[in-house]
Amino acid sequence: MLACLLSGEETDVHELAAKTGLSQSTVFRSVDQLLQVPNLLHRRVAREGGRGRPTTKVMLNRRYSVLVGVVLDSAVSRFILTDVLGRAWGERKLTTPPALTAAELADWVVTETRDLVAELGEGSPLGALAVGVPGALTPDQEQVVGSHNLPIIGGPDFIDRIRRTMHVPVRFENDSHAALLGELSFGAVSASGVVVLVTMSTGVSAAIAVEGEILVGSTGSLGEFGRLTLTADGLRVEDLLSEAGLNKHLRARGHPIDDSVGLAAAVEEDPRIRRQMDDAFDHLIAIIALAYEPHTILVTGGFSALFPENRLASVARRVEDQVLVRTDIRRADLGDDSALLGAISLASAARFAEFGLTDQQLAALPPATLAPVAPSGAPVTATSARPPMPVDAP
Repeated sequence: MLACLLSGEETDVHELAAKTGLSQSTVFRSVDQLLQVPNLLHRRVAREGGRGRPTTKVMLNRRYSVLVGVVLDSAVSRFILTDVLGRAWGERKLTTPPALTAAELADWVVTETRDLVAELGEGSPLGALAVGVPGALTPDQEQVVGSHNLPIIGGPDFIDRIRRTMHVPVRFENDSHAALLGELSFGAVSASGVVVLVTMSTGVSAAIAVEGEILVGSTGSLGEFGRLTLTADGLRVEDLLSEAGLNKHLRARGHPIDDSVGLAAAVEEDPRIRRQMDDAFDHLIAIIALAYEPHTILVTGGFSALFPENRLASVARRVEDQVLVRTDIRRADLGDDSALLGAISLASAARFAEFGLTDQQLAALPPATLAPVAPSGAPVTATSARPPMPVDAP
């Protein structure tokens, strides 16, 4: 029933009973219980058409609490604040402070989160925080087990520090998994069947969802396809399909590259590199197609710009000819915002877990329900590299 209220629309007991399939008496009891939660619901007594018995109308109070989603990166990290319905109130892009310990980086995340809530939360309390991290997590999400992009978060200290200093529910997720959750919750892709999201950025990884549920392996390494070896001399998928890997590979061939524009130019100047990249991508997609038979493979990340739509269509045809699996390969609907919106979906699930709302119920909500819309003007964006403030951990 709470999932229905997350639409943000005013409703009554009769409508809730029709939508949920529950009896009206059960809905009456549930609404009464929710009305006991301070500030959760707005309540209004209305007399339809001015005649007949009055009807109690209820709707979720969007100021009940705010949510914060974070996508952590070694260079620039992103923070977004939304109301409890997932509508954006503000966003910040912040330069990630370099050379910090795990505890110092955790304190920086906590400080920036609290400042964002204080400045843009309009007095609403923080309800939950979710952090997308560039690395694999253990199945219990208590520690990061591998992060080439940001190695200082490896181990339990970073996660433990944030959990102990934030007095609200906190969720952590691999950033690729968060991106796929964002696409399922906010994008146009169907959650039915199998959907795979391939992220090509500083590294290469994939997230897999079956009937809306994201798969997690026993070690947290499921989908880390960038580690696959392609040639006898040890060339890996991530050496050809990630920015960091290809930069290193090109430097070894006498092409020093400093930015993505230069990287694209170097690729076009060297037909051999272009062929290697295309072969590596074909190989990766063929493995994913055979392993999961997805109806859709979404591609995202800054490096994926080197594979425009016409190339993706060609890959789909070649893979179908090779392994006899038909799949739609296209760019992710939300682009670089996928992981940030996925973090908000996770924060919403964390906030309402006490009421029995599941991740799957949130993902099944219509995209318009959670579409991030700034209530007044454009999202607030700031760039800073403030040092972290020490945070007292109980």
